[in-house]
Amino acid sequence: MRVTVAGGRVDSAARDAARAASLTRTPGQASLAAGQSAARSLAGAHVACTRLAVTVDTAGFAAFSGAGVAGDTVGVHISCAVDLADVAIPGVPGSMTMTASYTAPLDPYRAR
Repeated sequence: MRVTVAGGRVDSAARDAARAASLTRTPGQASLAAGQSAARSLAGAHVACTRLAVTVDTAGFAAFSGAGVAGDTVGVHISCAVDLADVAIPGVPGSMTMTASYTAPLDPYRAR
């Protein structure tokens, strides 16, 4: 159950990070906002990642039309290694990597 709960929280963090990135004006700001949002969301959910990687696909910023077309998106991929050493069940690895991805539309009214 703990693994399932952690997986759901990583999914939620990816969604939060993509939304935070979608509200920014530049790819650099998007990457920074996504990383901060993911870390904050996971910490608030009491998920302690031994390794956290946040990858942001900002290609949609270059194609942004403001009309809500298919390429106007930002994608976020999160990888979080969760320590399971305290579980001590035979056959359960010492850690497990949870991954999640989410894509959000760029907000046409972002930071005007």
